[in-house]
Order: sequence, then structure tokens, then C-alpha cells
Amino acid sequence: FASYGVVYAGLRDTWFEHTKLGGFLELRVIAGGLASGLSRAVVEAPLELIKTRRQLGGSYKARDLTIGASATVVRNVLLLGSFFIIAETFQAKSPEFFGAHPFLKGGVASTLAWCLVWPLDVVKSQMQAGHDRGGIAKLLTRCARD
Repeated sequence: FASYGVVYAGLRDTWFEHTKLGGFLELRVIAGGLASGLSRAVVEAPLELIKTRRQLGGSYKARDLTIGASATVVRNVLLLGSFFIIAETFQAKSPEFFGAHPFLKGGVASTLAWCLVWPLDVVKSQMQAGHDRGGIAKLLTRCARD
């Protein structure tokens, strides 16, 4: 959330604040969400690989720490980007309800965002477990088929 806050505040009084999608969604919300996902992925990707390999009883070397990083970046950028877009939409369209219940707003927004990216999380785990056969697109296709 720190990355989101830095980007969101840094784009104040710019085109990103004054250009609104649907009449309410500032582009700086989207930019902040994307930046937040990217910064989270940089930290999370190697830790997720270590976790996955340890769960499977496998080993890893330093050079392996980038395995699945592309899927982690895509997942996190979409996850946090969609989270902030959904939360902002709730705030703009139902301020009397979600404004009074920020915990509910965050819970619903995060659940919906996770539903959107769940297949990418499966793909990321498959890549980190050593089942990468063709990259993200091919694994997503296989995930949809299965």
C-alpha cells in the first residue's frame, strides 16, 4: 500500500488526477495499483518460490529465485490494480454504504480481485513447482481446460 500511496500522491495535480474514467475513476488510482503490484512482486516472487519448493520437499539455488517471477508480476499487478479500481468504484457508487464500512469495502474488493487472478496464482505455483511447459499463456490455457 505504500507504493500505491506514493504514486497516488505523486500524481496529484496532474493529468492522471484530472482524467477520469466513467466520470469518477482517476487514472492515478490505476497507476498506483499497478505500481503497488509491481513492487509487491519484486519482494514476493523469490519468497513464493522458496515456499513452494519447501512445501514440495524440493531444493532451490539462488539462480532459481526468478522462476515464476513473470507470473507473479502479472498476478500482482492485476490483483492490486483491480483491488484499488474496485474499492474506488464502491466508494464512488455507494459512498453511504461502503464509506460507513471500510472493512467491508476492503473485504469485498479483495475477494473480487482474488477471484479475477486466481488462475494466475495456479499458473505461478505450477511454474515454481517446476511444471513450466510453455509459459504463462500455455499454462493458463491448460488451467482453463482442466
